[in-house]
Formats: sequence, C-alpha cells, structure tokens
Amino acid sequence: MLERIGRFEIVDRIGAGGQATVYLGNDTVMHRRVALKVMTQLVSSEKAYIDTIMREARLAAGLNHPNIVTVHDLLVEGDYACIVMEYVPNSLDRELSAHGPMSIARATEITIQICDALSLAHGKDIVHRDIKPHNILLDAKGIPKLADFGIARATNLSASLSSTGTPVYMSPEQCSGEESPDSRSDIYSLGITLYEMLSGGPPFQGSAPKLYQMHMNEPVPDFRTDLGIPPGLMEVIRKCMEKSPEDRYQDVLEVASGLREFLSDQRTTVTVSPEVEEERDI
Repeated sequence: MLERIGRFEIVDRIGAGGQATVYLGNDTVMHRRVALKVMTQLVSSEKAYIDTIMREARLAAGLNHPNIVTVHDLLVEGDYACIVMEYVPNSLDRELSAHGPMSIARATEITIQICDALSLAHGKDIVHRDIKPHNILLDAKGIPKLADFGIARATNLSASLSSTGTPVYMSPEQCSGEESPDSRSDIYSLGITLYEMLSGGPPFQGSAPKLYQMHMNEPVPDFRTDLGIPPGLMEVIRKCMEKSPEDRYQDVLEVASGLREFLSDQRTTVTVSPEVEEERDI
C-alpha cells in the first residue's frame, strides 16, 4: 500500500473499484483527515487524460453545497492522478447493505437533499451521470453528500465520455449511447436510487445487455405489497423513471416538490399490511 502522496500520509485503504482506489489520508499541513482517490488509469496512458480529469476536478471543486462532497485538490504523483476530497465515513450503499430498506421518511429526506445538490450542479450545466447509492455518502450526522461529479467521464476516455455510468442505474438514453444526456438522465437514476432505498434493491437486475434492454423497454416493477409503499410515492418514482426524458420531471426541484406534496398528503404514520410487524413512519 502507498505510504504517502505529497503532504498526505496514507492511513488506510477504504475502498476500491475499477476506476480508482480510495485511501483515508492525513493532511499534515491542514491537520485534517481527507479521502484520497487515486485513479487507476495511468496519466501517461492517454495524452488528454490529465487535462480532462483536471477540468472535471475543477468543476467539482466549484460546487459549494452542504450536500456535495468538497473537493480540496488534485495531485499528480509520478504516473498517478489523485483527487483530494472531504472524508465522509459512511455511504448509502453500505447503509442499505447493513440495514435493508429505509423508512419512507428517511428515504424521502435523503432524496430531497440530493435534489437540492443536483439543482446547484444542473444550474451550472454539470450533469453527474452516475447517481447511485455508492456515490451518496453519509456523514457522522447522517447528512447525505453526493460524490464523484465528473469523475466517471474523466476516467473512461477510451469510451464515449457522455455514456459512462453504472448499468443498474443508467438512464435509457445512456443505455442507447446518446452523446450528451442532460439533467433528466440524473433524474432517472435518482428514481432508481429512491426505489432501492425503499425496497432494499434496484428495480432492474441482470447482465449489462439485459439491463440496457430493461431500462429502455420494461416498466418499473411494483413494490412488494409487504413494504407498504403508498401509491403516491410510487407515482413520483414512475415519473422520475419514464423512458422518454420529455415525460419525466424536467427539473430536480420538481422531484423535490413532488415528494413534499406526497408527504403533505399523508398522515403522520402509515400502517402497512399485516405481514409487517412495525409501522413505517413518514
């Protein structure tokens, strides 16, 4: 394992994927803990790579919002590029893996806050392109923070920069290889993420080719009845996940408004079907 990158001491490896390895680091100058995302692709492998990742990192660093992970710096050490970010200890995917479906209150709260974060980014013409539980971090107080703006595009120069993403969460237009999916693509992926928060799993599963076909052609499956998800909330998810971008919510603030309208129409407690021993608070 690496021991040091510039002024940052490596404390531990905290995550790894196809695009990068993430380390917990100690900033010896600012005396704070940080996350160090060391990109897998070598700087020398593509001439345009370092310029691209620098541009994307600068864009991400310009997004100042309480629900967006702060990007502190970009370092190049030898043949490796490293993004220095705010350290956030938990993530939505870990939470779902450990505890299963979330309450309606918690799932809608997280989604509304992510809508606020995306509204800032979309207002600057920045589309995330990889909304999923893995990229929604949770701080010590449980506040969600969206991570990895632009990184998916920057780390796959050999493919279409606009079509990168994770197949389980990709919009139909991403699956079809559309050159420049807009903010409504993020809305589709956010709908899948909300579905997963409420059910414990995404609506579509399978191989990448099968997932592409499902995203483009198959309707959103109903929730299991024992989950007790109200129809009004399912309507919000279905509108997020319409196949055609024109039929979806046109702005993330419309998604947040739809969720708040749903909540205002509900009683304080929703009693679900008899198979569920506990009530789900909203």
